[in-house]
Amino acid sequence: MSSKKKSRSIRSKIFLSMTLTATGLMLLLTLATSFVSLNYFVNSTSKSSLAQLDYISGQLDYYMNSVSNFSLALMTDDTIQTNMNAFKHDRTHFSATNTRQMKDSIIHTIQSTPFIHSVTFYADDHTRVATTEYFPSEEISAQNANEESHWFLQTKNSRNSKKITIHTLSLAQPVYSIATGELLGYIEIAIPESTISGIYSDNTDNNRHIYITDQLGVIKSTDGSREIDTKYPAFTTRTRNISLQEITFTKYLPELDWYITNSISATTFFGPLFGILLLSILATIICVAICFTLSRKLSTTITSPLYSLIDHTQKIKEGDWSTIRDIPQNDRDIALLFTEFNAMIQAQEQLKNNLLETTKTKNQISLDLIQQQVNPHFLYNTLDNICALAEIDEKQTLIDIVMNLSTFYRVGLSSGKFRVTIGDELEITEAYLHIMQIRYFHQFDYIITCPEELKKCSCIKLLLQPIVENSIYHGIKEMETKGLLEISVKAEAENIQIIIQDNGIGFSNETLTKIWESDNHFGVKNIHQRIQLYYGESYGLVMKNRPTGGCITTITIPRKESEPHADNTSYR
Repeated sequence: MSSKKKSRSIRSKIFLSMTLTATGLMLLLTLATSFVSLNYFVNSTSKSSLAQLDYISGQLDYYMNSVSNFSLALMTDDTIQTNMNAFKHDRTHFSATNTRQMKDSIIHTIQSTPFIHSVTFYADDHTRVATTEYFPSEEISAQNANEESHWFLQTKNSRNSKKITIHTLSLAQPVYSIATGELLGYIEIAIPESTISGIYSDNTDNNRHIYITDQLGVIKSTDGSREIDTKYPAFTTRTRNISLQEITFTKYLPELDWYITNSISATTFFGPLFGILLLSILATIICVAICFTLSRKLSTTITSPLYSLIDHTQKIKEGDWSTIRDIPQNDRDIALLFTEFNAMIQAQEQLKNNLLETTKTKNQISLDLIQQQVNPHFLYNTLDNICALAEIDEKQTLIDIVMNLSTFYRVGLSSGKFRVTIGDELEITEAYLHIMQIRYFHQFDYIITCPEELKKCSCIKLLLQPIVENSIYHGIKEMETKGLLEISVKAEAENIQIIIQDNGIGFSNETLTKIWESDNHFGVKNIHQRIQLYYGESYGLVMKNRPTGGCITTITIPRKESEPHADNTSYR
């Protein structure tokens, strides 16, 4: 007893010392790694974000400088100067031809530059003289027409529709006469806001956003996550600002007196750090688990393999007949016990498999016999009908019954295949019904409906003919009025349902019991057995009386495409 206590005490000490040491070291490593990673990611992400803002600023400067150059070229153009002078001093003679000359000169200068929405010239009283807009907006406002060049944000009509407005960044400049120096009017060149947002929108996502705001934080350009002319709540003029929700980087645009803000969610910003922290925690857990495992190994006794053997015996009782894979090699007697135990399991498994194979073979033979017994009596009766028709010289009817009999056996035999398509099965059934209509003249009609895509699906052979025969002999045949037999095929989730119903006399509960309990009813009971043997116990056949009279039979099978080259005789 004292030896057992000492063993337990040593095991506990080893376990605690190894676990605490590993945990302490991993915690220190985690803290150090987190501190270094935090510093690295803050600096690297800051440099990356500011570099992105510099790129956006450079691209925006390029657009603005290009617009300024175009503005200068247009203001000094001879055609523009001449027509602006003409409009200022003699508007009565200013015609559409003058306007067309100005538009042609504008288009020739800008050469359909993609980032320019429109160019418009206004008189000194703000009257529009000429414009390249497809749907011109209102005249330039007084606050945007002054003797200084400046940029401003406004809305204009889209090039595609007058009903659609877009935001534009526009440059307004006064136009002076080169000859006299007098004010002739103003030029306005507009850049779509979408062109500006296109510089950075591809580099944004749900966690990274870029906005251009004025000095009050009102958004002037956006990646689409916020509306233009709305207030950006996290606006700040500081180059870098860190909060619990997001980290923002800001760059000033002196030309516009605006700010570019790059906003990154705190989760995304610190995501790599969280990943490293998580890895460190996982490493700590793994280290503790290793220490725990090593300590348990030190206290392992001979009972461990015996308990393993007992556990495996319980699995066998639950139906798992797999052998023991991990056989201990450090003890010869235990290894021999496990080996003999595995040999016993394999012998029992082989015996079970042989029994199952024998049962399956017996069922297969039984089903083959059933399939052979389905057709002879029908053939004999049909041959009798053929003889009778020949005696009374009913040639057309005789041809009809012979052709349908040929179809019935040609498709029904199907080269000995066990599976056919639903289309083939319906063809077999229709051939049988044609023959039965001749035999029972004017006693019943039938309707067959099936979507084309379901006709290509696979089913086992001779599912319908015995049920149809049952409906005719035990339902429709006994009626005084004309019967109707309906067959419909439809998809139901991953399954196919085949519904056979008639308006016959139906059946009693006693008759139904006899059908399901008697071995002589091959047509109904064994169809159900065939379906379950081939597809599984979740499929089968259900029979019941219709509320309006007659019988309804529902067959449920899985929906499977036909495989012509597959083995059509095997069961699942």
